[in-house]
Amino acid sequence: MLAIQTNVASLEAQRNLGTSQAASLRSLARLSSGLRIHSARDDAAGLGIATRLSATAVSSKVALRGLNDGVSLVQTAEGALGTIHELLQRGRELATQAANGSLTDADRSFITTEFAQLRDEIDHVARGTKIFGKTPLYEPTTYTTTTTQDVTVQPVTTTETTRTVANARIGTTSSLKVWFADGGSYTETTLDGSGSGTRMTGSGVAPVGIIPAGTQNLRVTLDDLGMDDDLQLFSRDGVHIAGSPAAGARKDFVWGAAGVNSIADVTNQLLTTGNGFQNGNGTPVSFSGAEPLLNTADTAGKTFVAQSSNPASYAFQGTYNGIGVHYSGDSDWFMSQPNANLSPGQIESLVLDNVTEPLFLSVVGSGSFTLSATWDAMPTSTGIAGGSPTTLATTTAVTNGTPTTTSTTTTVVADSPIAPPADSSVTTPGTASTATTVSGDVTTQTVSRTDTVTTTQYAASYVRNPPPTPFHIEVIASANVDDGVTTIGISGTPADADALGISVLDLGTADGARAALDAFDAAIGKVSEYRATYGALQNRLEVAHSNLSLQLMTTEVVRGRIRDVDVAAESSALSSSQVRAQAGIAVLAQSAKSPEMALSLLRG
Repeated sequence: MLAIQTNVASLEAQRNLGTSQAASLRSLARLSSGLRIHSARDDAAGLGIATRLSATAVSSKVALRGLNDGVSLVQTAEGALGTIHELLQRGRELATQAANGSLTDADRSFITTEFAQLRDEIDHVARGTKIFGKTPLYEPTTYTTTTTQDVTVQPVTTTETTRTVANARIGTTSSLKVWFADGGSYTETTLDGSGSGTRMTGSGVAPVGIIPAGTQNLRVTLDDLGMDDDLQLFSRDGVHIAGSPAAGARKDFVWGAAGVNSIADVTNQLLTTGNGFQNGNGTPVSFSGAEPLLNTADTAGKTFVAQSSNPASYAFQGTYNGIGVHYSGDSDWFMSQPNANLSPGQIESLVLDNVTEPLFLSVVGSGSFTLSATWDAMPTSTGIAGGSPTTLATTTAVTNGTPTTTSTTTTVVADSPIAPPADSSVTTPGTASTATTVSGDVTTQTVSRTDTVTTTQYAASYVRNPPPTPFHIEVIASANVDDGVTTIGISGTPADADALGISVLDLGTADGARAALDAFDAAIGKVSEYRATYGALQNRLEVAHSNLSLQLMTTEVVRGRIRDVDVAAESSALSSSQVRAQAGIAVLAQSAKSPEMALSLLRG
């Protein structure tokens, strides 16, 4: 149909020309990008599949890098373990050497020094092996020290007590220390107060004083001023230890001058209970009449040797019941001739080294004398209880307040061991005072007072904490879409000296070195197991890497087959669409003549 208003042929030509041009543009885009699918309209299903394959390929590439990192970590750890293996072998060699019984302590000290350095180096290698910020051979351990302090304060208590100490006298006889001033050196003050350092008194039968047990290095010197007075030393049970004879054929004149003319007189006038003499069972003593101990070895504890060619002088030294005695002798001794050969200023001395029992010192004669004494130590009391106990105060207890307990807990966490304080109980007494009164004729009295007592107890716990998160990593072996993640685990292999059990070994003794051999064997076995584990892991990681590489290649091939353009086919399609477009343009030009044909009919 010929029409002027509507040119149907032109419209059809235009539609076909547009289609051809669109096809040409698509072909040009695919050829220029190399991709078959530019948008979902190109291939919706193919786009979905290609996108999943792209995600898998990208993850696989990252996983391959992770596997390489895992191989590097394993190689680093295994290499460091090789170094530790060598150090352990050297340590075992040192232990074998130290176990040899032929070595001296000095030899083993050298071995111990080297082992200490070796142990420190094992720690250094284990702790210093680090890769990617990880320490596969060392797991830092924390140590928690908890100290609990309990303080208990007891009630304040005041106690006053009294006790009777041994008298400074026995019977009516006072200690020598009462006669002499108690100072750095011990000398007597004269009766007239002149302070000459000697004591002047009339001679007689009564004892001058007691030499207390515990006296050390006593030296007594007598000057008879030409009046014939002699030192006499008796034991408490009446044994005549030193001096001049009191009875028998060789009785000294001085005894008769003092009114002692028989054995009974010695007992009745000198060795009386009132003067303090008594046997061990408390009974009175009787004088045996024996001469002073001289050259007698018939009784245990009596060993004396004469110190003068004239035995009549009775000079001797020896021991009596463990007491060392040295007596200068009676230099003016005479028997039947009173005052014969007597010269003024005759000196006698008596030396006692270690007094083990109370001894009685007397000066027997007819005149006056001066007496001086020095000693290194002399107790205040005689060591023999005397008198009746005197109670100065009754015991009282005053309580102020109630017991209180406070508890304080301190916790310390550190990367290395901190030795806690040992459990202990400490008792601290409060104020204590002692008052003592001493007099030569008065019983010694002591007052003690205790005010408070505070008890402090310490309890400590020392705990090595297990690692909160032991070393462990997971290396990604694959991460395919819809398949989840597969991993290969690498756990820590602590190889410091503590973890290997060699931190407390002692190579200083043969027994310790032999025990260390077993510890080294266990440590070497553990390191060998670690290295075997790392070797297997390396092989596994490398296999996983190879397999993932193959998977990645296959994925890339499949993804390319879906998304990549087929250049030959697309070039042919481009040529075809271009030819159609050219034809469409030519036909469109022809279709413009249809209205002219209609006009020609009208012009007819």
